[in-house]
Parts: sequence; C-alpha cells; structure tokens
Amino acid sequence: STLFLVHSTSLHVQRKLLRQNIVRTVLLAKVFQPVLVTTVATFAALRLVGMVEGLPFAASLALFSTGHVLPVWAMGPGDFLSLCLNPAVISTTFVVAHRQKVLFRYLGPLLGLALAHSFTSMVVMAVVLRFMMVPKSLASSVVAHSSFAPWAIEATKALGMGDPHMAAMASVFTGIITAVFGSAILVEMNVRNSLARGVSLGSNAVAAGTLDEEDP
Repeated sequence: STLFLVHSTSLHVQRKLLRQNIVRTVLLAKVFQPVLVTTVATFAALRLVGMVEGLPFAASLALFSTGHVLPVWAMGPGDFLSLCLNPAVISTTFVVAHRQKVLFRYLGPLLGLALAHSFTSMVVMAVVLRFMMVPKSLASSVVAHSSFAPWAIEATKALGMGDPHMAAMASVFTGIITAVFGSAILVEMNVRNSLARGVSLGSNAVAAGTLDEEDP
C-alpha cells in the first residue's frame, strides 16, 4: 500500500510538472519518474528497517524477497509484488483493446518491427556481453532486457542458466532509461507521429509507451 501511494504521488507530481511546459520543470519531472522514485523509496525503506532492527542491508533484502510462494507466511513483500506481475501482463490487453482499430490497420508492419527489434536487441546485447567477457549466468539474465518484466523472467527461466530477479531488474532499469530519456530523444530527432513515438517507446519499455499521455 505504501509503495502504491509513493508511485501514485510521484506520477501525479510528474504530470503536474509536465503540464507547466517549462524547461526547468520538465527536467525536474524526469527526476520524479514513478518507477525510479518507487525503487529508491523501497531501498531507502529497507535500509531504514535494517538500521532499526540492527540488520545489515543484505539481510534486509533477504527478508524482503525470500523466494517462497507458499506458505503465505513465509513470503516477503517482494514475493507478493512478484505475484502481481502476471496480472500486470493481463492488464496490457485492455490497453490494446482501446487501440484495436489502429492495431489491425498496421498489424503487418507492427509485427515486423516487433520481431526485428526483439531479435536485434537480444543479439546486440549478447554480442556486447560476450565481447566484455561477462559470465554466461549474468548474460542470460539481462539479454531480454527490453521485454516486459514478467516476459523477461520467463525468457530467463527458459534459458535455464540466468537469475530471474536479475532479469526483472534489467527490464525495470531499461524501462527507467527509456521513460526518462526516450521522449526527449524523439523530440530531438523530430519524430512527431504519435504512432511512431508510441511504438518506439513501447518496444523498449512497455510501461513507458503505455503511460505516456501523448503516445498511448
């Protein structure tokens, strides 16, 4: 409930700053990116709880996410949040339903772009990680970084050698970067078409493309 309140508040502040359409406030709005604020608040809360209980930060993280699904009393707050990922995937279908006419009109190009982007993103990331001599276990965790967090987790599980938690973190980090800098980059590139902007943002971060008011 607290995390939801923090997320909602930061989203409200961000949109209020963006409506002022002033360079200084627009830049400040980037700082209030909801996912970034919620993540920082979560780590700060864990650190505070650890200090109160006399626990190191690593121990606080272990209590936050125990990795248990059942029984319920063995689950940590992070495990409850993980259970919300699957309903989050289902919720994206409601967004698609509102745009079904546009979706069906451009179904061919959109599918082609999605497949090309997915393949290119994973291959480029794999090549870069191989060049940097990153261990296979870590590389397998972040290779699907452009996917929605639940899909990235399942893709990592399918590979059989990555860490699903690391996959989720890579997905969220990619989403934050896209949400903070994506719109500004598209403006500098003079990309004005709402469909093109929405696809560009959404192909790298589903939430960024979905929550952007101008590019639903």
